[in-house]
Amino acid sequence: MTCPDPSPPEAVADAILAAGRPLALLDFDGTLSPIVDDPEAAAPAPGAIDAVRTLAGAIPVALVSGRPVADLLRRIPADLPVTLAGGHGAEVRTSAGDHHTLVDLGVVTPTLDRLERELAVTVDPAAGWYVERKPTGVAVHRRRVRGPVEPVLTEVRRRMQAVIDTPPGFGFVDGKAVTELRVTGIDKGGVVRRLAAQWPDRIPFFVGDDVTDEDAFEACRDLGGCTVIVAEAPRPTVAGLRLTSPKDVVAMLERLVGLLARMHA
Repeated sequence: MTCPDPSPPEAVADAILAAGRPLALLDFDGTLSPIVDDPEAAAPAPGAIDAVRTLAGAIPVALVSGRPVADLLRRIPADLPVTLAGGHGAEVRTSAGDHHTLVDLGVVTPTLDRLERELAVTVDPAAGWYVERKPTGVAVHRRRVRGPVEPVLTEVRRRMQAVIDTPPGFGFVDGKAVTELRVTGIDKGGVVRRLAAQWPDRIPFFVGDDVTDEDAFEACRDLGGCTVIVAEAPRPTVAGLRLTSPKDVVAMLERLVGLLARMHA
């Protein structure tokens, strides 16, 4: 996998529209929101909400995030007319407000409760570690850690490994300064395929920044859509296009809005 050179936001918007009638699938952290040391402090980039709202008036839009839906709703306006796919697609809230989950929470919750308690005594929040509980997973963030990481991270992974065979089955994945345990079979690639099936007359494009977005890139590519990584520095990816910051993502969305408006003028 090689990383594409950065493209101007206008060129990315042009490529998306050239692929066909678009379906917008957007990551949140690192894509619509700048990465911050404290995950609780994440907020949309300037202009992001206005761009998404206007775009959603022209085409279907979904935010696809590792965050729970409830967490996303604390960071965006509740009336934003978009589909929210949280927990890497484990739960979905439609633009009409209907909410459903693909996981039986009654089965997974006891395991996650136990793991959360174990991790709480494994990591030290005072040293910058942060345990984030999700409906279908547990994530351990280390972006703020300013001391040794590996000894603690090894123990975190050991505790996660101990529960992966517990029904319905779990796996863990490393992202940007985060290690997360989640239900097996739940990833952003799956939700891309499910959302694309809801709008079969449209071509999806996906914009994301993290390792956990690679499944979505692969699914979107298989469906004939555009894939856009947000990365200031090159890194291995299957994405075909590259922007360098959430600011560029906003500019790309604004360009796409203008193109769509001219098409229907």
